[in-house]
Amino acid sequence: MMDGGKPPVTERGGDLERVRRLYGTLRLVNRAVARARNAEDLFRDVCEAAVDHGKFLFAWVGRYDAPTDCLVPVAQYGDEGQYLDGLKIFATYGNGPASRGPAATAFRTGKNCICNDFLAQPDTQFWWDRARHRGIRSAAVFPIRERNAVSGVFVVYADRPGFFQNEEVMLLDEAAADIAFALDNFARDEERRRADEVARRYVAIFESADDAIFSKSIDGTVTGWNPAAERLFGYRATEIVGRNVALLIPPDRMHEEAMILTRIGLGEPIIGFETIRVAKDGRAFPVAETISPIRGEDGRIVGASKIVRDITDRKRSAEALREANATLERRVLERTAELAVAKERAESADRLKSAFLATMSHELRTPLNSIIGFTGILLKQLPGPLNAEQSVQLGLVEASARHLLALINDVLDISKIEAGQLEIRAAPFDLDAALARTIATVAPLAQKKQIALRLDAPSLGPVCSDQRRVEQILLNLLNNAIKFTDEGSVTLVGRVAAEDGTVRLSVHDTGVGIRAEDLGKLFKPFRQIDSGSARQHEGTGLGLAICRRLADLLRAQIAVESEYGVGSVFHFVLPRAQAG
Repeated sequence: MMDGGKPPVTERGGDLERVRRLYGTLRLVNRAVARARNAEDLFRDVCEAAVDHGKFLFAWVGRYDAPTDCLVPVAQYGDEGQYLDGLKIFATYGNGPASRGPAATAFRTGKNCICNDFLAQPDTQFWWDRARHRGIRSAAVFPIRERNAVSGVFVVYADRPGFFQNEEVMLLDEAAADIAFALDNFARDEERRRADEVARRYVAIFESADDAIFSKSIDGTVTGWNPAAERLFGYRATEIVGRNVALLIPPDRMHEEAMILTRIGLGEPIIGFETIRVAKDGRAFPVAETISPIRGEDGRIVGASKIVRDITDRKRSAEALREANATLERRVLERTAELAVAKERAESADRLKSAFLATMSHELRTPLNSIIGFTGILLKQLPGPLNAEQSVQLGLVEASARHLLALINDVLDISKIEAGQLEIRAAPFDLDAALARTIATVAPLAQKKQIALRLDAPSLGPVCSDQRRVEQILLNLLNNAIKFTDEGSVTLVGRVAAEDGTVRLSVHDTGVGIRAEDLGKLFKPFRQIDSGSARQHEGTGLGLAICRRLADLLRAQIAVESEYGVGSVFHFVLPRAQAG
């Protein structure tokens, strides 16, 4: 209680009238408790009785809202001055003035809070302007309990100081107790309603379920039997209820019931238990049972409920699936054996093919090198002078021989790779020098086509890999780029990846580009993309296939980006050191 204040000066007759008025108000509150069907109606009727018959200035009920920690008005009567509009009362954790008034104090302490001089109390200063405007001079707040826990407040105001004396406080305290009683009744009614609803739902499920459902006592006596159980077992409820469940169990399965009762007695549910049961006509059939313990009001296990499903069709299907699986497995084994033989034959043929190509390529290179050598001697006119036409013809012979040698070298490389005969020899080498040398090698071809050739590679440092194969990959990529670029430029870009230290070498060109649907064909042997000018150039279609195979052997990666009609970028990502 914040303060007692001084009682107003009244005559004895006035005191008697005040007491009559207060008890009349309490009678109306009790009537509201008896008639109200919900909390909202109750709160409204109590507030109305307090103002109209108790002659309080106005009254309201606030309930605690946990998310906002506020006491929120849910009912009021007599607040024509709109004192409650926008009112914020923090109930538990606030430190500001809005959490120090009588309503918050009563809620936190669970005790009545009487303020008989509202405009003189420091804790109410935050509301003085509102109170003067509304005519409030004293206030009383009573905690409202639900299930013995404070859940809100009942607040009344008067228009003069010292209004709340013993009689008013006793009346309002009893009114708050009546509200708590009514709220507990509402809660119990709601619990009963929900329990009845749950019971009705379970009865509906029990009666309409497709699966057989029945209950039994702990000694095995059947106590409940739904229509699906009648259809499954053939017994009507009147025939089976009160009899022992052993009626449904084959003699050779009686030991299962002892096990079931033992586990149920321990409170352990049994799910999907497969067994055999017997119908009224003596027919035995497979079932799956789910069994749950039933507990009495004291928590002790008094029986069990069973859900029983006929699994005859499932068993038949499973047996058919097992037979089908066995047949399929046998066929798979037979086919696997056939494929293994075919694979061995194919691999043997492939090895013979690769060995043949490697041998033939080697045999062809020897005479070709001789042709190229002797043609070079003739072109240098060492044996004697040549006329102009002879020089032209011998030049064509040398060019054709060199072209044929390049093709044979490609075939030899791919054959060695496929035959597992190509060895990788890793050793440290200067990558910057290798890039410069590669650019210098293809420079004449670029100059002949009047294409700008650039090297954009800041110092990359040494790497440990097979220098010959790295340069072979770069030469293939650069030659391809120049071959399929008629104007513009070809640029070799080198960068070191910060995240893993790998070296990314990218060949950019402004050539014809590659259609998206053709990208998947690029790295396949003996394939060239028919993209306009592509078929104007000679080649085996092995260059990119060799690049991909060599990159795999180097533990490197090759990827391509291309836009048809704009150009292509081939990326060669090389580890800094060759793994063993």
